[in-house]
Amino acid sequence: WADARLHCQSEGGDLVSINSPEEQGFIEFHVAYLNVWAVWTGGLDSYNGPDFFPDVIDAFDGGWRWSDGTPFNFVNWVDHPPGEPNNESDEDCMEIRSDTGLWNDVPCGGYYGYICERPDPAHINPYLTTSETGDHLGCPSGWFGWKNWCYYLPRKNHLVDYSEATQRCQSYGAELVSVLDQGEQDFIINTIFFDWASAEDVWIGLNDFETSNYFKWSDGSTVTYTNWNFNEPGGDGSGHCTKMYKFSGFWNNKDCSKELNYMCKMDKLPVNQAQQAVDGCPSGWQGNEASCYLFDITPSVWVNAEDYCSDVGGHLVTINNYFEQMYVTSQAAQTSHPDDGENFLIGLAAYLDSSGGLTYKWASGEPVTFTAWDKDEPGREDGMVGCITLDKDTGFWSQSRPVGCGSPGYRICEIPRTGYTTPMVPTPPSPNGNCPDGWYGWSNATFCYQIYINEMTDPTQQLNWETAKLHCESQGANLASIHSEQEETIITTGVTGADQSYAFWIGLKRQDDGMMGWSDKTPLSFTDWGNDEPNNHNGREECTEAYLSPDSQYWNDLNCDAARNWICKVERAYTPPTGTLSPQICGSDVDWVAYTSSYTQQQKCYYFANNPVKSWKSANDYCATLGGSLVTIQTLDEQEFVTARVGGGGCINALWIGMVQDGMNGPYVWIDGTPLTFENWIGGQPNDNNGKELCVLMYTYAGLWSDDNCGLPNGFICQKRTTATPGMPAPTPVVPGGCPAGWTTYGSKCYLEVGLTDNSLRKNWNDAEAYCNNNHAYLASVPNAYYNSFLTSQLFGATINIWIGFNAQGTSRTFKWSDNEDVTYTNWAPNEPNNSGGLYSYLEECGEIIWSSDKAGQWNDIPCTEVRPFFCNIFRSTEFSQDNNPAAPDCPPNHNFVQWDTGCYKTYTDMNGYKSWNDASMACANEGTQMASVWNVYEESFIHSMFWPQEGTTNFDSMWIGLNFQYNSSTGATSYQWSDGSPVVYTKWGTNEPQNPTNGQGCAHMDNKGLWYMNTNIGECSSMKLAYVCKHETCIYTVVIPPQTPGIGECEATWLPLGDYCYSIEFVMQRSFGDAGAECQSRMAYLASVHSDIENKALLSWLNEKTAWLGLKRNGWGGWDWVDGTAVDYTNWGESEPNNAGETGEACVEMYNNGKWNDNFCSNLRGYVCKKHK
Repeated sequence: WADARLHCQSEGGDLVSINSPEEQGFIEFHVAYLNVWAVWTGGLDSYNGPDFFPDVIDAFDGGWRWSDGTPFNFVNWVDHPPGEPNNESDEDCMEIRSDTGLWNDVPCGGYYGYICERPDPAHINPYLTTSETGDHLGCPSGWFGWKNWCYYLPRKNHLVDYSEATQRCQSYGAELVSVLDQGEQDFIINTIFFDWASAEDVWIGLNDFETSNYFKWSDGSTVTYTNWNFNEPGGDGSGHCTKMYKFSGFWNNKDCSKELNYMCKMDKLPVNQAQQAVDGCPSGWQGNEASCYLFDITPSVWVNAEDYCSDVGGHLVTINNYFEQMYVTSQAAQTSHPDDGENFLIGLAAYLDSSGGLTYKWASGEPVTFTAWDKDEPGREDGMVGCITLDKDTGFWSQSRPVGCGSPGYRICEIPRTGYTTPMVPTPPSPNGNCPDGWYGWSNATFCYQIYINEMTDPTQQLNWETAKLHCESQGANLASIHSEQEETIITTGVTGADQSYAFWIGLKRQDDGMMGWSDKTPLSFTDWGNDEPNNHNGREECTEAYLSPDSQYWNDLNCDAARNWICKVERAYTPPTGTLSPQICGSDVDWVAYTSSYTQQQKCYYFANNPVKSWKSANDYCATLGGSLVTIQTLDEQEFVTARVGGGGCINALWIGMVQDGMNGPYVWIDGTPLTFENWIGGQPNDNNGKELCVLMYTYAGLWSDDNCGLPNGFICQKRTTATPGMPAPTPVVPGGCPAGWTTYGSKCYLEVGLTDNSLRKNWNDAEAYCNNNHAYLASVPNAYYNSFLTSQLFGATINIWIGFNAQGTSRTFKWSDNEDVTYTNWAPNEPNNSGGLYSYLEECGEIIWSSDKAGQWNDIPCTEVRPFFCNIFRSTEFSQDNNPAAPDCPPNHNFVQWDTGCYKTYTDMNGYKSWNDASMACANEGTQMASVWNVYEESFIHSMFWPQEGTTNFDSMWIGLNFQYNSSTGATSYQWSDGSPVVYTKWGTNEPQNPTNGQGCAHMDNKGLWYMNTNIGECSSMKLAYVCKHETCIYTVVIPPQTPGIGECEATWLPLGDYCYSIEFVMQRSFGDAGAECQSRMAYLASVHSDIENKALLSWLNEKTAWLGLKRNGWGGWDWVDGTAVDYTNWGESEPNNAGETGEACVEMYNNGKWNDNFCSNLRGYVCKKHK
């Protein structure tokens, strides 16, 4: 963008501005024929004003404006998705898309074509206006006068909507105020702040009533100036009227029904009486607060101007704050002619000290408490001193040239105002007391300093400017600002090693608008630049280093990413927090660095290790010995902190972080259980590489993430909390009450499913949220795994994913719930969230729950514009009856059964009623039911959701289900069956399950994670007491054809038939488990699953006494799953297997040459068996 603008300017123009629908149509017509996606325009939203009001300005970048200075009074933003401009990833420049002509904000560093525009010399510039002040014009009592106009602002709290404000102004013969230039803007800001005690914002006359998104003044004035707030004006169509913020003066388009104060404006009226003197000031002077000002357009040099002001009892003006600056600027603009290029002299001048530095002082002798320097000011040429001028149009200050203050300018004199109390000068910090431990300062100095020198001891511990600033701020201090030769001398005495010249970061930085300012917001009243500095070499030197030695001191501007020593500064009376006196403020752990996220306000300590390098597991074990773990990164600002700390340093280019893939094809998770609400993947990652890359590293140069082999050596980052270690929240008590009719109750919430069966009700994410809002609800949030399981159970029979309220719109890829609930749980699908959307890759900001059985209940991020069904949720309320869930007509009466699909379920969770598996089976039978069987993932999810406490239930960790097994000691085979006789078509085994039984029969239970475990010890099924779940099934399950029957269909040549399946045995090319699985899939098959003794014996005969991979692998919970998704309903482990031997664990299963199974390392090379349907 910057290069494009320079090219346009080199030809006498600028990047294009679009100021009307007609101009938009002209541009849109021409870009439609370009063979590009988009081109640059002159729109940008970086703040272009002075840092006068840091508490306000720091909150945002700036409103939208055109680079050529024309007003931003027409908008045509992209409305797909809604929310443009969204400023995602610092999008400060504007493109126009060639296919639609719509506008979008994008980062300024991209490369696009561009459109230049320059004035047509045959036409008069409509944005140049002139006005002459009449000799006998004035304003009514109670109105303020400025140039040719009168202004009225109600003194009392008159809050009205836009329509009423318009009518009131018109009743005075006026209109809502129009603002035509910076001078008028400054006058209005000053008037609002000083002449009205209320804190309300005010309506102004800008609106788009006539043409949507085309803003015009209600008094008919041409729009020649705009001053929009950050990311404004938006183009969502909701804000047709414009307000001005009282404190900052920025504009925002708002709903016209809001009630605010207002300002009116009209032309001055003829008056017949002589102009009266301003109260407390001589005739011809202007009054503001406690001062009188004379704006004199007689040109004179600075010395003569100060002599003149001194002769009338004052000095050239001293400007002490933002509001006085606004007043002086507005009056200067009013006094001089618009075409007059002369500026005004003020009382500030630069004085050369003994060391070559420049100290800035007011002619009045008052302290410098405020500055408003223009771009690249104050600079210096070798040996140059100077006097300061104020630009009448912008208010910015410049150091006059040539040497000796010989350039003439207009003058502004200031004297005290009679009868007004002079404002008290702020009390400077006290020089009394001692500096904190580790800090130093002279006995009569008001500040203390802390010096960090790593140049000779360990250069790798030097920091870039931003990280040095964060380090100082973490101690309640700032990077040092320097305001005098004496202060620079004090700091220099603290630099050790008198024979060395060290370079230190100080707090001076060039802002986006080119203006230099201190990071602690103090005025820039002293400089000590080296010769020909600052020079902003290659446009990349934004920060300032100070070279300090006993013999010489000077400053240089430098790239902010460079590594340097640094100096912190704090008031002498300040007492740092306990435990923050070491450089890294992590108690006595001097090798750790602390940081507090601005998003979470949570402080952590970080340890950055480049040597020695370690594998992922060894690195995490090492972090544990230090009381921590590998780092988790939760927010964008935390990512930026870590990137800045490691960026480009040393010979290590990657470091392990605390993220892993949770088992085979599992999601990526943080090892400390932190929810995954932020991601920073490099393009194309994670890719898993067929199960070979299960751990995550971060590249040092840009901080981007990638998955990689866990055994590779890398550097690493540890973390530990300075407060309590986070954990899963305690169960929230069930909210009493019921739900509206048609809603379903679960836990403390009510849920409404919309669009699963009726396609016409499906909506994009934002419309779905609006639908829920209209029903006094939000899109559903998911506080824990039990709620997720309940929602998953509702997807049985679905054929499309469903929206939930998880989204990252406007938060730089940090996900949050739309109903403002805390993020305490996530369940992303493998490789999600990946923000992968092709051309619209930056649009995957909304979350959905996946319906398909292989990933049911897992989450995915997709563009918010996709159309989906959705869940709404609200909390239960005593406003509704508790008995509002649909009746269960097919369930046994009077037994409190809950119906799901064709089954009826009842849990027995009272500890006094716990039973053994055998007794629980009999208790269910006595009620005409059976111990629960589980036919699919949706039913498993429903039963798992029953672990969450409901009315009348208690917490429990495990419960019996109807699964049992028979072990054949002669063959070693184990077969599984449900007690209700239904076939085993689905399993969800827990860690190391199903294991090798030790006796002839056993039973199974489900834990509170939904995982299944075998009970194999003798007597456990008759003595171990647990909660249990009974089931009454109204549907008869169709029995599948046993695999040993001939089956239907044929097998390809070289494939072996058995039942409904074909098998291929491969020993010529032995492969790892992952590569073998990929080869089977390339043949439209999977590594073989085994479901009976007959099938196991058939494979044994085909293996010809060789060992081969089967398709059994550990899942994300440590249990065993077949890779083809079928149930693990048969096992044939070898003796003492599976044993999970080795440091990295045995996660894949092979069949020995005797038919027994063994777990082994997945990287080993073996033959393998592929299997597919005939």
